[in-house]
Amino acid sequence: MNQELLPEKKLLEDVYLKAKNLDRATSDSGVFKDVSTDLINTHKINLSYKTMLGYYESLVLEKKEYKSIKKSSLDALSKYLGYQDYVHYKEKNGFFSEQSSNNDISVRIGNGIDAFTESINSIIIKITHAPTFKFSEMLNKNNAMGFGVFGLFLTAGSFAHFNGYLQKKDHMYWNGVEYRLTFKTDLNPKHTVIPLDTVKFKYFRKITRPDTLDIVNGLNNVWYSKHQNKVEFFTMDGVNPDNHKALKPVTERIIQIHAN
Repeated sequence: MNQELLPEKKLLEDVYLKAKNLDRATSDSGVFKDVSTDLINTHKINLSYKTMLGYYESLVLEKKEYKSIKKSSLDALSKYLGYQDYVHYKEKNGFFSEQSSNNDISVRIGNGIDAFTESINSIIIKITHAPTFKFSEMLNKNNAMGFGVFGLFLTAGSFAHFNGYLQKKDHMYWNGVEYRLTFKTDLNPKHTVIPLDTVKFKYFRKITRPDTLDIVNGLNNVWYSKHQNKVEFFTMDGVNPDNHKALKPVTERIIQIHAN
């Protein structure tokens, strides 16, 4: 698959996964009908479920020939996931532009299996061309000395840039709704950085619309925690990252009282 399409594929997969976890739909068309309804009710965006289904079948399932996805559609799907737009989605999920300004060159190295592994295993090497003085003047004064100093600067500069820009996002932090990729050296005081757990990163999320839960789609699919009379729902078993309380499978009583 074209590397440039990996962010679009992951976006569609994330949208499908969220809708599948939150709603009762069993078919792909039903899933995207729910997404279309949510976009209209929450964001006042009208995006046909047939359009989204076509994107999903061509890019994720590879049943149809790929057709370019409109920017407005990418922005709408990103907003469904809680992002400002598609650019914001790519920034927060480890996708980088291939070339930036100021003569910077970004080289992406990845296994290219799918969007998820690409975002985790990508390595960015950044080379900056920014001369600060004229080597010609130094070389003209003393060729031997000049070339020696030039080589020293070139070697030292190359290693400095390499060490500074060769980074791998192999850690994650909880943002209150889901886990985000980050670097081990993340110094943001609001981020509790932990080693990457690929399963939690991809499947563990807080359900932000418990009003969509019912007996049919909730039982055996959703877990909850109750702390200080506050009930929160999640898409898989584990521990509530906010209060460290062990999650329990939802019951009919919990859904009837706290989900509606």
